[in-house]
Amino acid sequence: MENSSTTIATAAGAESGVLTPSSPESVRHDRARSADNASLAIASGVNRIAPKTMDEWKSESMWPSAVISAGNVEYPKVEGITLFSKIGLDKPLHVAQELTAAKLNVSNGVTSACILETIANADAWLDEHPVGTFPTWNEYQIGSRFWWDLYKFNNGLSTCDRGTSR
Repeated sequence: MENSSTTIATAAGAESGVLTPSSPESVRHDRARSADNASLAIASGVNRIAPKTMDEWKSESMWPSAVISAGNVEYPKVEGITLFSKIGLDKPLHVAQELTAAKLNVSNGVTSACILETIANADAWLDEHPVGTFPTWNEYQIGSRFWWDLYKFNNGLSTCDRGTSR
């Protein structure tokens, strides 16, 4: 499993800091790296579709699917937007949010062989741990891994295949 923090050099280059995945600096750093990779793909003549984040899907006027399922729950667009807006401490909520965004990305043409297995496993995990429940610590850790992989995919930070040509 990947380390969930990124070490970067400070502006002066003299010292290193550890950024957590949720820190704005980490996201900016990773998005900049993702943008560099996208530029390389464009320069090489490969047309790739960039994934959208949960927040981008929340404000997107056109969804590629009328209904998206997460676990055994189906979310029409209005309910999906409500799901994206929820704040809570339960890991199933976080997994459902990122899973829904990942499925929208795949429906929109963003494909990645490595994320399809994660999507299937996260779906099965949500069947057993629906939104609003609090799984055991071990199950929470499993959900956290699914959330992190889905988050990276949705934010263009996945280290595996970054998508295929459409």
